[in-house]
Order: sequence, then C-alpha cells, then structure tokens
Amino acid sequence: EPTYLIVTVRDVTASLPGDVAVIAKANCQVTLINCKISAGIGIQSVGNAKVRMEGGSLTGKQAAVDAQALSHVALIGVEVKGKRNSTATARIQEKKAK
Repeated sequence: EPTYLIVTVRDVTASLPGDVAVIAKANCQVTLINCKISAGIGIQSVGNAKVRMEGGSLTGKQAAVDAQALSHVALIGVEVKGKRNSTATARIQEKKAK
C-alpha cells in the first residue's frame, strides 16, 4: 500500500555540508517556504515525490537538486546555486520571483 506524507516547512535555515538536506520519496509532497538550505545535495526527490520551494535560497555543493524516477521539483523565486540533476522522467521547473 502506498504511503503518503504531506508536509510544509516555513522559515528554516539549514546548513548540512556533505549531507542531503531534504529527501522526498514515494508519494510524498514537501513544500518549503522562505527556507535557506545549504548542503552537499539540497533536495533529493525519488519516485512520485513532489517538492515545491517558494522563496529563500538553495545551495548544493554536489547538486542543488537531484530528481529521480517520476519525481517533480518546482523552484519558485528561489536563489539556486549548484547543479540540477534529473533522470529522463523526472522534472525540475524553475520560475523567477515576480
């Protein structure tokens, strides 16, 4: 049976050098609002996971985003530094702040 987790995180600053800051798997939905994330890999999404980040910043030494399988990552008005890695079926969308 599939597992669903829906979580929203607001106004968090996280510095995790060498680690993965946010991991979303299976059918999880993660929303990050005005967060500042700096890590080895900022966001890693796998399976049908959906991650939406609004505002803030995302820095990844190895990768800002690592999207795999059928996952989807949306970055809206986020200052991004680092690579965006995705498999053929994963999607990464970026929109600048208005």
